[in-house]
Amino acid sequence: TRRKDVVSGKFNLLEIVFRDSSIQGLEKLNIRRGRLKVSNLHFDVDKLMSQGKLDVTTVGKVKFSLRLDEEDINTYLTSNQKRINLGGPRIELSHDRMLFSGRIKNRFFSARVRTEGRFVVNHEARTVDFRTNYVKLNAFKIPGFVTGSIVNRINPVLNLNKFPLMDLIPVKLQDIELGDGYVEFKGV
Repeated sequence: TRRKDVVSGKFNLLEIVFRDSSIQGLEKLNIRRGRLKVSNLHFDVDKLMSQGKLDVTTVGKVKFSLRLDEEDINTYLTSNQKRINLGGPRIELSHDRMLFSGRIKNRFFSARVRTEGRFVVNHEARTVDFRTNYVKLNAFKIPGFVTGSIVNRINPVLNLNKFPLMDLIPVKLQDIELGDGYVEFKGV
């Protein structure tokens, strides 16, 4: 990109790479690494300088990826255990499989919950949700109607509407890859 284009708010290619940081909307979650590539990006420099607001006028192709490690997710879950109303929440990530466990407590009983499942993208709601294969309560499989109430405490795992960047640059989450000890979100 030429200097005069940069001064006028035009970039042929903008690439942002970050490691061990967080993003607005999920400040408590450490992102191990991420990359955002945007081509043909134009924004209104006058508005940025006078009002302090970034107004993106043109966006070409967008490509991004974010990788979260199991340890960082567990730290985040522990810090949010009151919100999800589960004690000691923990995940284990392996290739195409995620195990989630925690302690559920209500007026009548307290029990250990363990579930296996995967992440899915809900394009309409712009969220990432957890879909379970099974749920065990103290090692007993439980029926679907109870499973639904437990999963509703977890979902949405990630709400993409919380990120201000999503309004400026039209990003679509396409794929969620689970690996040994990590999860990677990819999109365009």
